[in-house]
Amino acid sequence: RRHPLVANISSLCFECWHLALTASYVIFRIVKLFVIIIVYAGRYDTPLLAKGVGEIGPIKLDAFPFIFKQDLLAIDAHRHPYIERLGMMYMMKLRHGDNFAKRAGSIWRLLFVFALFPWLRKNRVLDDDDVFVVGIV
Repeated sequence: RRHPLVANISSLCFECWHLALTASYVIFRIVKLFVIIIVYAGRYDTPLLAKGVGEIGPIKLDAFPFIFKQDLLAIDAHRHPYIERLGMMYMMKLRHGDNFAKRAGSIWRLLFVFALFPWLRKNRVLDDDDVFVVGIV
């Protein structure tokens, strides 16, 4: 750094600005939640945390739960634990070769795939033994 004093002062200013923004956001959200509580205080038919509470027409008084739900869906939409597990099984088969999955292991893998991914059945390459088992011929 050429000017450490200017860098330190600007860093201090940014930290103070961040602290002020965070504190004001928290206070503003608390005020909005108290307004929602006051508006819904007399409504004994609707729980306070029910869907639609805090919405007045198209206006959402507290959008954070909706943003949180969207973030959760965006993260979980790209996480496929079954596909990860199936990929791990295939990688173990490649690593250990014939010592990993014998005939019984392959049958369990097929049951696993058919139970969890029935749409993959049409992409399966069949040999002569499978044709008679499945009953295609």
